[in-house]
Amino acid sequence: MEESHMDLEQLKADRGARELAPLPISEQELCDRYEATFTAAVNDVLRERDCSTKCCRPASCR
Repeated sequence: MEESHMDLEQLKADRGARELAPLPISEQELCDRYEATFTAAVNDVLRERDCSTKCCRPASCR
């Protein structure tokens, strides 16, 4: 059985650079949502977006 893995370099090339847009929710609501989300799901999304070494929690939520 062939092992499945994510090719981050190919994913980055396919998606290209994107401009960040402001979120339609408050920073506090974003923090509340992150705290209620299954940790592995957040990790998967951050890894897919090549953000796994960055902190996703703003200082105001600490």
